[in-house]
Amino acid sequence: MEETYLKAAQIISGSGYGVALSGAGMSAESGIMTYRDRGGLWDRYPEGGKYGILGLIEKHPEDALAIIRDFIGVLKKAMPNAAHRALVELESRGCLGSVITQNVDGLHAMAGSNQVYELHGNIYRLRCLSCGNRIELAKDEFFEMADRVIGTTFLSLDAMFSLIPRCECGGFMRPDIVGFGEPVQDFEAACEEVSICSWMIIVGTSGMVYPAASLPYLARENNAFIIEINTEKSKLSHLADILILGSAGRILPLIMEGIGLDDESIPERLSHSKTRQGISLKPRITKRIEKGGVRHEC
Repeated sequence: MEETYLKAAQIISGSGYGVALSGAGMSAESGIMTYRDRGGLWDRYPEGGKYGILGLIEKHPEDALAIIRDFIGVLKKAMPNAAHRALVELESRGCLGSVITQNVDGLHAMAGSNQVYELHGNIYRLRCLSCGNRIELAKDEFFEMADRVIGTTFLSLDAMFSLIPRCECGGFMRPDIVGFGEPVQDFEAACEEVSICSWMIIVGTSGMVYPAASLPYLARENNAFIIEINTEKSKLSHLADILILGSAGRILPLIMEGIGLDDESIPERLSHSKTRQGISLKPRITKRIEKGGVRHEC
């Protein structure tokens, strides 16, 4: 095994409480093309980087159905990949405390991660525009609704949202994903996680979208060890103590091999690390927070 992978494994298994920060590159290996990829949305619609997917649909209503149809088609086929499963394994061994993700595809939870903070929301959840109530949808429910939208001609976001079932309060509902300029979710909880972590692993993010990109800086301020896995250098690479370029689906399982299945002291080290910092060891329910940060392009 390469020395770099072994060093990463030693940090992960021996340094206490860890946090993962994932971006679009994490899901790319599940077939969900990143917006900035060649042929991705921002490549075809450069202004999308400024307005986000919802803003893009609003500005290009003539292409809205094609944009949505392509996205839904990809989601239907997407399944967690080896990198998602490796993070689940790290959590089950007591090395990893939580996953903070910018992805809206729900693949981390689908893989089995228990503590996931979804900064940009979740496509499988609806939010009422009147009372703020949220409803989780099963995948088949979501795709049934999406197919209904795709099968209808509409000329605006309002028309599209009118096809989504209304809230019990009578208000209109929309997919609970964060548009550019809107407050991100879970940010206060994510900052709390980062402020107590001993190490952070960054996987598949460009480091260009804030406030998510500010989290590694917070980790650095708190002297956390930072590992980055990316297909190319990012805006955050200068913060990394270990930078490994390549596929996360290949690299994370190799790091897992370096940790070793027989290390029974990992959960004990994790508990001691959190106890020393006065953090409750009881499982927490993820809070949906809509303050503390606004998503924007940097």
